[in-house]
Amino acid sequence: MIRWLVSLLLTVGLGVAPTEGARPGVVAMYEAGESYRQVGVMIWADDRGRVRAGIGIGHGGMMFLTRDTIGYAVIDDGPNGSVGRQEDMLALMIAGAQGPVNRGIIERLARQRVEIARAGTERIAGVTGDVYRLTFIDDETRAPPFEIVISAEPRLAPVGRELLRFYDSLRAPLLAVVGSAPQPYVAVRELLARGTPLRFGGMRLQSVESRPLTDEMVALPGPVLSHEAFTEFLTTGPMRADDPMAGEDGSYNGTYPSVNAFDDANYSDDFDEAVNEHDPE
Repeated sequence: MIRWLVSLLLTVGLGVAPTEGARPGVVAMYEAGESYRQVGVMIWADDRGRVRAGIGIGHGGMMFLTRDTIGYAVIDDGPNGSVGRQEDMLALMIAGAQGPVNRGIIERLARQRVEIARAGTERIAGVTGDVYRLTFIDDETRAPPFEIVISAEPRLAPVGRELLRFYDSLRAPLLAVVGSAPQPYVAVRELLARGTPLRFGGMRLQSVESRPLTDEMVALPGPVLSHEAFTEFLTTGPMRADDPMAGEDGSYNGTYPSVNAFDDANYSDDFDEAVNEHDPE
């Protein structure tokens, strides 16, 4: 569960207020390891609170846009996509957390604890970060450790801030089930607050560069669906057959994806095409 949460937070950022002395926008491209079959993740953010982020862009994926302090989700289901508010998607996650499968996962997470140890430094895509080794413990059983690399590089700060903001929004589904944030969730948040993730699980920073992010690049491709309409679309609309959240009839099956569920997914994305499509040059 926690590994999926950490991976999912790469896909979206919620609105923030503009910052004085804002720097140009920064584009962070992430690639996934073998277990994710090269799921492409892009985060384009600036200090004015504008964000363009996506996963599986152009391949049945999702785009997340933030403008005027409001976060939107764009589902790639056609030429324009269906647009809804991120807060409505979060409400669906909270409701989904009450299902028997997801409740069991969250309750198990609440019984676990995580130990974190420093493990040196690592340079990825020209950026140096601190390596942290995480070991999850359930009763007396210790899971194989995995690593997160965190960088305090200032130019990546807008990306790290948006990832942390989304991670904070994942607190609500946990509280809906267990009433308080589990120790693993709190411990991982403390790591994310130190900077921007460069590597975590199967995800790894591929490139980072400064590019201006204009209002046109975060323009909505269509009208915003109401809460009711967007919720209905997310739960009954068609999904890719290889989507780990798709049921036999092609609609949402009511569960969060697990790490293993993505093993059979066949997502891909051309990072450069996704960015250059909206490059002012």
